[in-house]
Amino acid sequence: MKTMFSILGGFLTAILVITAALCVSVNSLIEQYGNNYIVPSDRLPQVDAIIIPGAKVNADNTPSQSLKNRLDQGYELYQKGYSDKILVSGDHSSPYYNEVEVMLNYLEDLGVPGRDIFVDHSGFDTYDTMYRAANVYEVSNAIVVSQHYHTVRAVYIGHQLGIHTYGVDAAESETANAKWMKLREYGARLKAFFQAGILKPESEVLEEPISIFSDGTVTHDQ
Repeated sequence: MKTMFSILGGFLTAILVITAALCVSVNSLIEQYGNNYIVPSDRLPQVDAIIIPGAKVNADNTPSQSLKNRLDQGYELYQKGYSDKILVSGDHSSPYYNEVEVMLNYLEDLGVPGRDIFVDHSGFDTYDTMYRAANVYEVSNAIVVSQHYHTVRAVYIGHQLGIHTYGVDAAESETANAKWMKLREYGARLKAFFQAGILKPESEVLEEPISIFSDGTVTHDQ
């Protein structure tokens, strides 16, 4: 019996070591890959869209600090003329939680015309955001704006799905939640490696294509 438990323990230990090694390797690969496409704003080309992934919103329907930083950085790129379209993508799976409405309202308050803002209500994770950008909004090249730990993964996913993607880092937010998000990034990158790099499944929600070059207001109320 002791021998059986010893064998089982050794097997589980080996699995844990292999999984940890894989996580570290994939984390490094995606970090290096993404860094190749994160460039200063004075070296960016013009693109089809500036993509801003969603993040937590506050109970008073204002963006969290991390999300505000993304929106401010995306707005700056829009003002500089790198694209005349902004795609905000986030979680609107419940009538009681709507990341994208908060993002839309924030950008409109800054003065971005509604026609220039596309709202993806089904960006439940980064893979969905980038898959739907390519297959619903017909984006061929883009700038993704997020915090660095997330930007590199979004860039990697975008390229794997056929979008020539550049990244621009928004300011970090040193909250407890932000630190947790950095820690969970190891698992998220491992998932991205298999999901975007190998399997490439369709997003669960897909509607008829809506060209990013059309009027974004048709996407606001869904």
